[in-house]
Amino acid sequence: MNRRAFLVCGPESSGNRLMTRLLVAAGCYGDGAHFQRLDRAIPVHEHQIVWMRSVPHAHEWPDLSGMVHQLRGLNYTVQVVVMSRDWTAVARSQVAAGHAPDEVAALANIREAWRHIFIHLDLVDAPYVVVNYESLVQRPSAALAGVMALLGLPMPTHEYIYDGNVKWFQGESNGEEK
Repeated sequence: MNRRAFLVCGPESSGNRLMTRLLVAAGCYGDGAHFQRLDRAIPVHEHQIVWMRSVPHAHEWPDLSGMVHQLRGLNYTVQVVVMSRDWTAVARSQVAAGHAPDEVAALANIREAWRHIFIHLDLVDAPYVVVNYESLVQRPSAALAGVMALLGLPMPTHEYIYDGNVKWFQGESNGEEK
């Protein structure tokens, strides 16, 4: 039977943990928190695994192409899931989490993260899908069904999708005329 590995990546605060938790809830072996067991050892007996890597990760730029090579070396077919999220929300979240000193630095990190991700995926010709956080929040059932169909996974159970962007836009006008 073909073993599959899902590598979830995206700029810090872009929904990587949410997507990883959804894949775990759909039956993949892995962790939807900052701690990743797969950092210590990749299991060789699991049919489907998920490994998350924010970019940057722990203030370092991860070797995503090396991660793909490692997974392929263990006979996993690799599918990358790249998370996308509104840059204002990501920048504000990065500052609040201490990933960046201010929004200007956070925006620079986000631009560098995108460049880093796609350079590495291109180096190893890794297949990927881009999942938009806002689509998951606004249309959880339909958007998630589409993502799971693309990945060939069942719909996850017992995982709640909530709008984590609300707190980053509180008190701001929504631009609608009254």
